[in-house]
Amino acid sequence: MTRRGIYMAGYLIFWLVYFIFFKIVFLMYNSELTAELDFSVIGGIFLYGSRLDLAFAAYIAVLPFLLVTLSSFIKPGKWLSQSLLVYTTVILIFITILSSTDLELFRIWGFRLDATPLMYLNTPGEMLISVGASPILFLVILNTLVNLFFCFAYRYTLHPLVLKFPAPKYYTAPAYLLATLSLIILMRGGFQLAPINHSSVYFSESLYANQAAINVPWNFFHSISKNGSDRNNPYTFVEEPVADSLVNTLYAEKSEAPKQLIKSGQPNVVLIIWESFTAKVAEDLGGIPGVTPQFKSLSGEGMLFTRVFSSGDRSDKGLVSILSGFPAQPATSIVKDPKKTRGLPNLAKTLRNAGYYTSFYYGGELEFANLKTYLLSGGFHKLVGVQDFEEEQLNSKWGAHDHVVLEKLLYDIETEKKREPFFRTIFTLSSHEPFEIPAEPEFPGKDVTNLFLSSLHYTDGAIGQFIKKAKTKPWYDNTLFIIIADHGHTYPGNSQVFETGKFHIPMLWFGGALTKEPAAVTATMSQTDLASTLLGQLGIPAKEFPWSKDIFQPGTSHFAPYFFKDGVGFVTDSSYMSFDNVGKKLIEEQGATDSTHLILSRAYLQKSYGDYLNK
Repeated sequence: MTRRGIYMAGYLIFWLVYFIFFKIVFLMYNSELTAELDFSVIGGIFLYGSRLDLAFAAYIAVLPFLLVTLSSFIKPGKWLSQSLLVYTTVILIFITILSSTDLELFRIWGFRLDATPLMYLNTPGEMLISVGASPILFLVILNTLVNLFFCFAYRYTLHPLVLKFPAPKYYTAPAYLLATLSLIILMRGGFQLAPINHSSVYFSESLYANQAAINVPWNFFHSISKNGSDRNNPYTFVEEPVADSLVNTLYAEKSEAPKQLIKSGQPNVVLIIWESFTAKVAEDLGGIPGVTPQFKSLSGEGMLFTRVFSSGDRSDKGLVSILSGFPAQPATSIVKDPKKTRGLPNLAKTLRNAGYYTSFYYGGELEFANLKTYLLSGGFHKLVGVQDFEEEQLNSKWGAHDHVVLEKLLYDIETEKKREPFFRTIFTLSSHEPFEIPAEPEFPGKDVTNLFLSSLHYTDGAIGQFIKKAKTKPWYDNTLFIIIADHGHTYPGNSQVFETGKFHIPMLWFGGALTKEPAAVTATMSQTDLASTLLGQLGIPAKEFPWSKDIFQPGTSHFAPYFFKDGVGFVTDSSYMSFDNVGKKLIEEQGATDSTHLILSRAYLQKSYGDYLNK
């Protein structure tokens, strides 16, 4: 084999070794999950993952292979060796950044790096703050060491070959051109009809193992290429009339009036959307004692909903599910497209039309994740964001901490007394990464779990103080307070992306407008059901919320679907199951599940995503 041929083969091997190295790093970084795999599965991660590794190595190799082919006509010299060295170094630095970023984002989100972070590029400051609890110094050092090692590896193995390329021989060019064209086979993953995709590397019953096999840069660019370009529903499992019929059975209209729990007329409503408030820290739901004592105390005064599940896994999805009663999407978010959000119903708009004054409070930047556009089109009279606080009140990296925003809310209610009835929504932020709080941490230590628990404890105390003051005000007796989370969280316990523990969230109704004695509501329900359930209590029709059901209406089905990356979970009062659409298989099931639940969950996914596409 000629030096040019050796270089070409060596170049592919160089990148294959690099990708294998980062697979090892990924498995070590997620050692708790890796420890649950046996050696044969770990071997499969490298074996099956090599197809995507070779595919992306082929993409990287196109330009070097073309330059080597060109050197069969033009005398190779410094231009060739330096071009290849600079190109390889730049690509290496870029891919190392992607791969190291993926390490931490997988820990937070539970899926490999794709185009999702690009949604937040219009607010880069907030995007950086959201990963503030990450080990930035470690990742920077890792980047530096990996780049240095592989740059030197290239410099002392492949670079000398280029310097020793023989003089041009144009009759050898066809062989090198053929080698370049053969890269297409590697890019496609073989000679099969359909190009390689995620399913090509899925081999295990473990979703984590399948995720670990994915090549990160391939996944990132594949996601970008598909992002927003496909108008076809990728979640089509049955004929549309069949899917319609199945979903309609879940939302069959009921004639009986819902059980009434609150005062008649037009009571005020204060909706507190608590960032990352997972059921795993709510003591009355079996969570860790002592994290949210104020919430525990308030639970004894109202209606605690014990089986509520978030529809998605991020704030932008949770807000839409709560306010619009619209399900989350597995691989995107409807808030990124203003044309679609304009077609969504919204509690604020519905209550505004019923005579309510509506307002939304947040201590951070409302432009983050395109939320401001969604909220404005949603019918809020007033939006309060970071720009509405004094400089000294901006005591958080995000903006204003929760106690400051709650004080602002209380002040506005008091000074805007003529604006009743009101629907006031506050979205907390202090329990978001980096879990920075203006108080001594309740749980000492710098590990992520304790930082998270301390931030929840702080927000719990801020809410407790807000309610204590509200109880002294005359409007309290005619106000319903609702606390619900925007989504659950991986921590504590490191829940995997598909597990119910990551989606199980608390919801509590209390306040002077509540007429029923304190009790637990054990029916299984989704975030999306809040809209119809609340409107049912207020005597306002909820037909514009087709994906929301009134949990207090007799005969209502008790179920909650939730969505993760290319998958769906389905919870009932006695069972749950989760389905991975890439591997086309059940991931996990518990309780009294049967084939009906799988059929229903997939029909729900098909119809809800179809509705998203049609907005």
